[in-house]
Amino acid sequence: MSSLAANPQEDTETDSSVEVDPPVLSELDANLCRAQSFTLRNTSSTHCLHFKVRTPKTLWHGLLATPNRGCLRPHESVAVVLELTCAEADRRTLHTPGAVATAVRAYKLMLQTVAASDTADADWAAAVVQSVLLPFAIKATSLARLLLTPMAPARLFLEPHRLCFSFTLDEDSLQFRDFGNACLLEVSNPHSTAVAVKFKTLCPTRYSIAPPFVVLPPGGARSVVIALTRATRDRLYVYEKSQLRLRDCLRVESALVPYYAAHAARDGRRCPNELATILDAAWRHVPDAAVTVDYVPCDFVFSILPLSSRGDVGRAVACPA
Repeated sequence: MSSLAANPQEDTETDSSVEVDPPVLSELDANLCRAQSFTLRNTSSTHCLHFKVRTPKTLWHGLLATPNRGCLRPHESVAVVLELTCAEADRRTLHTPGAVATAVRAYKLMLQTVAASDTADADWAAAVVQSVLLPFAIKATSLARLLLTPMAPARLFLEPHRLCFSFTLDEDSLQFRDFGNACLLEVSNPHSTAVAVKFKTLCPTRYSIAPPFVVLPPGGARSVVIALTRATRDRLYVYEKSQLRLRDCLRVESALVPYYAAHAARDGRRCPNELATILDAAWRHVPDAAVTVDYVPCDFVFSILPLSSRGDVGRAVACPA
């Protein structure tokens, strides 16, 4: 717990004209929710209230309070946002090698108030300052051992090796039908340790991937759905034939995480889904040498149903190799 040095002239009792809602501040999560807010309310009907929000000394550069000072008129309120900086969140996540699970540390925020007759700047040195300590906690999961341990690249089994999205155009109505809106990609882990897999696309506005990140146990497998977005399907009506011959790639990044199972078993404060989400957010910190990259081509296959043979099977006009 961090201590805060107060001015000896300051009164440490709670100011009866300021109300904090909620009285117990929410927990900050360095991995999933770096910001929380609380409301300061001036309950007095006669005088203004100047306030300052002071963060713990150990968090001066890691915790932001917005606004950290101001003036409240009678019955006025303001929302104060507490937010951990990205640097502080990364430090707690990646640069604490001694921690192997999720830790919760307690701190105290100091709220100082001065009553005044108007909104002019208060003389804090001469005024009677009333202070109150607001306890809060910061929760953080250390991934230093999980991510930064040197690992050999991991090769996956991917099936199929090419994704084909098929469409048929009716020349009479000029409408597409028989949409091949989605493809399934089967991902298998042949290794004896867990593998984290990140799916990316060169055209994020064209495809949606569910799920975009998975952790496969040893010998495990998972089906991933790659679907066309609504905007992509709508644009098919205005594309020229030359534009319909599209070819994109699905990028599959994988890395061994040998300590994932042990980490998840020891961490009673995180469920497996939360731990996977945290690992996904920290994926950019995985060493490049430990990441294996595979590419799965994505093809658009179009066929046309001619006016003279609506009942026949459409003839293919573009099928990229």
